[in-house]
This record gives sequence, C-alpha cells and structure tokens, in this order.
Amino acid sequence: MSNTYDFTLHALDRRLKIALDGENWAAARVLTTVLGMYTKDIIRVQWENGEPVFHLTKKGSSIADDVSSALEKIDREEHENEA
Repeated sequence: MSNTYDFTLHALDRRLKIALDGENWAAARVLTTVLGMYTKDIIRVQWENGEPVFHLTKKGSSIADDVSSALEKIDREEHENEA
C-alpha cells in the first residue's frame, strides 16, 4: 500500500470543508464535483499562485466532446420540432 500524499486532493478537500463550514453551498457543490472529476481522472489540477487551475485530461476531453454532440443533437431536434 502506497503512502503517497496527494496535495491536490487534500487541498481541494480543505477548501470543501471551509465552504461547508461557511454554509457556502454553491461552492461546496462545485468542489464536490471537481473532487469527483479529479479522482476519476477527468480533470487534472495545476497550482498557480496558490490557486487551482483545472484542465481536461484526454478522458475528460472525450466526455466533453460526447456531451457537446448530445447538446447539439438536442438543439437540432428542438429546432426541427419548432418548424
């Protein structure tokens, strides 16, 4: 078993706890989503001046492309139904 310390995981978790303690529910929800995406290798995090900067991984880009395609299809279908 590895005892590797994941700074990003702990730093984001700490920010989540601060948001929850401050009853900042919107920030807490975003951070919960970000943590899930990070642990599932959908995003990677770089730190710049103490702040997280998020980037899609290859897996994340593929998911984003699939979602964009689905939204475009829904938009086309809505316009076809209006005509």
